[in-house]
Amino acid sequence: MTLKNKIASMLLLSSIAIIPFSFSYAEELALPAASDNSLSGSVEAGVSVEKGGRQVTPPISPKDPSKDLENVDPNEGNQTNQEGPLSIDYVSHFRFGKDHKIDKETMIVPLENNGTPFFQVTDLTGEGAGWQLRGKLNPFTNEKGHEIKGAKISLSTGELITRNSTITSDSSGFSVPKKVVFESGGNFVPLMSANKDFGSGTWALKFDDYKKSILFEAPGKNIEANSTYSSGFVWQLVTVPEMD
Repeated sequence: MTLKNKIASMLLLSSIAIIPFSFSYAEELALPAASDNSLSGSVEAGVSVEKGGRQVTPPISPKDPSKDLENVDPNEGNQTNQEGPLSIDYVSHFRFGKDHKIDKETMIVPLENNGTPFFQVTDLTGEGAGWQLRGKLNPFTNEKGHEIKGAKISLSTGELITRNSTITSDSSGFSVPKKVVFESGGNFVPLMSANKDFGSGTWALKFDDYKKSILFEAPGKNIEANSTYSSGFVWQLVTVPEMD
């Protein structure tokens, strides 16, 4: 197999077909009401990943990466059970509370999860090709089809963690933006990337101070009162050269 064909086959395993696993959730979102300028809504998020091998890597504990996450709460995130050798193991759900008033020009709503949000990837390919976890946010729409123009979710100050040995835990070859902004109906945006010769083993990006670092934001004038809005994330794990 030529190097070109080898890369193409890796892409097929990790990023092209995204049908075998599809996950979604619906949660309460607090954002606007006709009488009191408040709204309650929901957020739906999906994970789209592809089956790639036989081994399933469980999510690690964001508090102690040497241990597995016990009692995975389906309200907090999705344990995808995607089989390796290149897999998205876990993605967090975002819950923004409820009954927030639309009383500002720009509505900013903090995350209200119960546990530390994190995203986990495992690379057992042995190729060292590098990879990139990226996501996109679908439009926020209500039951009447009205879209919140200008809505976005931002993530900042994420910390990279791993359970790898000291030999493979070098994070210098990773790219983790200081701030990632997912625009409603926008394109895929990188969340974390491993350069060539990096990324082997299990890695996670966690957000300890999530009430300040994960925010929903939208122009207040674009939100209809007494409405339920929903959206969704799609997550992809791609390898070189697609990540370039």
